[in-house]
Amino acid sequence: MNSWPADREAVLGLVDRILGSADFAPDDAFRTSVTRFAELAQSYEELLAIMGADLPGRGESPLPPPALLSHPDPTEAPRLAQEVRTALGWGEGPIADHLLALAAQHALVFRLPLGERHSGFFFNHRSIGFCAVVNSQLDLGRHLFALAAQLGQAFCHSHLRDVWFSVPDGPHQRFAVRFAAQLLVPDTALRKAVGSLGKDVDPSHPVIALHLQRMFGVSYALVAVRLRQSGLISEKSYREMGKASPSGMAPGLGYSPNPVDRGRGANPPPLAAAPRPMLQLVCAALTKGVMTPVQAARVLAVSPESMSGLSQFPPVEDSESAIWDEMDRLGGW
Repeated sequence: MNSWPADREAVLGLVDRILGSADFAPDDAFRTSVTRFAELAQSYEELLAIMGADLPGRGESPLPPPALLSHPDPTEAPRLAQEVRTALGWGEGPIADHLLALAAQHALVFRLPLGERHSGFFFNHRSIGFCAVVNSQLDLGRHLFALAAQLGQAFCHSHLRDVWFSVPDGPHQRFAVRFAAQLLVPDTALRKAVGSLGKDVDPSHPVIALHLQRMFGVSYALVAVRLRQSGLISEKSYREMGKASPSGMAPGLGYSPNPVDRGRGANPPPLAAAPRPMLQLVCAALTKGVMTPVQAARVLAVSPESMSGLSQFPPVEDSESAIWDEMDRLGGW
């Protein structure tokens, strides 16, 4: 445990394998983040072994082999997105927490800075399975979409190769974008959601779009885009919707402003770079005394000061305490 971060030879081998698959010239920043991903992935693999957990092995698509294509075809993306939803048990309805639904069992999600050209990349790791790396420099509203796009490659094209990069305007990226839109906000589900609001409801009204946003768990902008793509609103109405502030409307409608609508650069805190399952395993290792906080910081490639988020928690506020006490009373049956 004193040799963290993970085995350097394995890390460098993984870096070479990923970058060797690139059909573009990676810059230094991109290379640095690929190296950090390789360190985190290798550390997670070693941590699983130390904790006595099974290595899941290479990831496999939930789609049956006959559904898989011999090459990425953007025109097939909507159909495959619906087949993935069916295979995952999602059906046609909205999914409020896509990140939880997608990342809990189907991929390890890393958030690392990749520069301006790339929204992320996918890698099928031989020991820990599907890994999706999302560019942490994207606006918050694009994080979920970028993840869905990478998983489009994982679910539909991992049988073709282990590494897929988001190269702007390439045919593979066009497939990924169409797949992500349909996976997050399917045409059928969107039409049903609009219909359920009543026959006189105008889906181009910003307030209606805000309600739909909460149903689907995506950004206001993506809801507007999908309404236009599905033919439910006109181009003119779409442009008018873009003039309304979702963050400004939300409080008056009883919603908290959604951070994904503000368009701020993400720059997530250091611990957010690692996948949730990795953080959970580190917490277990700390609790059992398998590793020290300093060792845990090395595993997660963060400073020891950043580790406070896993062990030191802010005190309860008065308003939170009141809710706790009330629920504690109600839960005393």
